[in-house]
Amino acid sequence: MQDHHRELIEGRATVPRVGSVVGLETRSPGYAVLDTSGDVVESVVSFLRELALDDNRPLTGRSYAYDILRWFGSGTPE
Repeated sequence: MQDHHRELIEGRATVPRVGSVVGLETRSPGYAVLDTSGDVVESVVSFLRELALDDNRPLTGRSYAYDILRWFGSGTPE
């Protein structure tokens, strides 16, 4: 398992409680999660990059980005 994936699964990655998903001009990854300040959440971008490099479709990354945003933005316990 890759490091960023493991960090997200284990809850060790810092992810914003509220933010947004934006499309990027890059192909790998094609999407990013932004925090409330509009800054890219690097741990999520790294995870999405690894996901894209595993030969997943571009919209898979978008779906995961929204899932991560919903999961961490929902106020789930840490």
